[in-house]
Amino acid sequence: MSTLERIANQGVQIAICSNLAKPYGAALELIEDMNYIRCLSYEIGAIKPDLAAYNYATNTSSVQKENILFVGDNLITDYIGPIEFGFRVRHLVRDTPKKPAAPQVHLITSLNEIFRA
Repeated sequence: MSTLERIANQGVQIAICSNLAKPYGAALELIEDMNYIRCLSYEIGAIKPDLAAYNYATNTSSVQKENILFVGDNLITDYIGPIEFGFRVRHLVRDTPKKPAAPQVHLITSLNEIFRA
């Protein structure tokens, strides 16, 4: 929450793009006071890495895709897919990876690291 609040306080538009199943969408009630774009698969009818999911995020925001920083923990749906779409991306791996990431992978271990991105 502190990272999301810090981002929002800097005037940065936030979007949550997730393949959540509908019952888990209730967890977003924790941030209902925050102004953000909801790109939830069960609401938009697209599942990452379908480009329609990333396109929805872009079309709903006021930000060009090359200026979007997409952060996620799944290598395929949150890193490779968004890169192919044209987003800047960080792969979030909260635990220390057993093998070092490939050199081209922009790896972070905490959301706070995006401020250094």
